[in-house]
Amino acid sequence: MLNTARNNWQTPMHTRIAIVLSGLLGFASSVAAQTTQDPATTQQPQAKPTTNADAGAGADAKEAEQDDPKKPQKLDPVIVTALKIPNDPFDIPRSVNLFDREFLIQQDRSSALDALNRTIGIWIEKRTATTSDPVIRGLSGANILALVDGNNVTTFWGEGGFAGDDLYGKIEAESLQRIELIRGPAGVQYGANALGGVLNFITRGPSLERPTEGMTFGGYTKLGYETINDGKTVRFDVETALPKFRMRFGGTWRDLGDGSAGGDGQPLIPSGGEDLNFDVNADYMLSRPDQVLFAQWQQVNRTKVVRYYRPTQSNENDRTGLVLGYRDGYVEADDMFEGRVYYQWKEDRRYWDNGDMGYAQWQTLSTDWILRRKDLLMKGRTAMGISLRYEQGESPDDEQFTMV
Repeated sequence: MLNTARNNWQTPMHTRIAIVLSGLLGFASSVAAQTTQDPATTQQPQAKPTTNADAGAGADAKEAEQDDPKKPQKLDPVIVTALKIPNDPFDIPRSVNLFDREFLIQQDRSSALDALNRTIGIWIEKRTATTSDPVIRGLSGANILALVDGNNVTTFWGEGGFAGDDLYGKIEAESLQRIELIRGPAGVQYGANALGGVLNFITRGPSLERPTEGMTFGGYTKLGYETINDGKTVRFDVETALPKFRMRFGGTWRDLGDGSAGGDGQPLIPSGGEDLNFDVNADYMLSRPDQVLFAQWQQVNRTKVVRYYRPTQSNENDRTGLVLGYRDGYVEADDMFEGRVYYQWKEDRRYWDNGDMGYAQWQTLSTDWILRRKDLLMKGRTAMGISLRYEQGESPDDEQFTMV
């Protein structure tokens, strides 16, 4: 938590810079899976009896479909987070939970993290309508790494303090396709901040299929109301697709009132917040459907964050995330190459009733390169990659803001 002692806020400002270089080389083989999935997230399809003729015809059709380079391939789902490269869930020797889009829709939470509140192995500490902090195996705050599409949201020295109170509000819940959770240390793959576990928030990409000609459109609008805190939410999503280009653009406005305590139900004043967030995912097909340039943009503007245990303060949080990348091969395929560049800017501002104002800023610049090939060095899949991350932060220390 951030220190609220007023006589300590006048310390000089320091700039913190950190650079991390990490590499990854792995060989996939048949291992006993320790992957777990939340029972609410997946359902196993019932097997249908088939004859030899049906099996032969199905195999021929599938082979013909796979041989057509111009037709998008339907491949099995994968887990991205556990080994920092896409893998089949049953080939991952880690404790992993996967929460898909259907599960997130059923939960319908205003905060992305709150959807995991009743999951085994993670506890969500929630003190206001917009403030949540996960606890995994007794560890929380900067000991848990938060990612968006595999890119770091967490900074090396916490989020304006060792706790992550303002961190998870900078991830728009309505923009997510799924959440992947690793319980336990993952420092070998991710380095700092992964002692307790990793949370990877995967955003929704364009869902419309590319037409052979012309243009297609799609979208939806969502209106929500919460009786517990007089919360109002408006969400829109618009998509378009051309023969080579696809894009999804979404926006969310949210106004949440004061919440109530879990015991006696007394109101927590103040404990609400306001958001205005936007997100874009786009891709451009090159020579094949599985060879694309892609871009992602997230803009979070939390214009009001208040806490009942700090009634004389109010906060504002901003986050900008931008990704540009190239991918050759489907994410789920045996042969795949991906390179991407990621930039993130965050600022937290704090205001006191007497007119004082403080701020903390963080910048992240990183690049990741992943190569996966079948039978490259030995039988099975070989994966290798390299990651470089640069971070800069401005704050007196981990527990305080810079006063202006």
